[in-house]
Amino acid sequence: MQQLLPAQAGIHDGMPDHELAAAAEKMRTDPTVQVSRVLLETLKALAPTATANQAEIIARSLISYLVSISDATEDDVLPLLNTLRQAALQRCGDQDT
Repeated sequence: MQQLLPAQAGIHDGMPDHELAAAAEKMRTDPTVQVSRVLLETLKALAPTATANQAEIIARSLISYLVSISDATEDDVLPLLNTLRQAALQRCGDQDT
């Protein structure tokens, strides 16, 4: 979510400061982003202690969320999840060093 939403708002590397500030403000006040933040915080709080059944519910919720806020189709879900997984593993690896 944290990687998907800025890209959808048009935020990218190399943006001029004034464009970045405008895009960041638009993103900050966007209802989809606000709801996404609530969902993200909820999932982050629940995931560490989730049972296998609860983890499945969290995963299905995340998949449904990603499909609903993006132009992803169900065929895009597995590659998208793999990309997210790789990013998470990279962040975990970076924290270990």
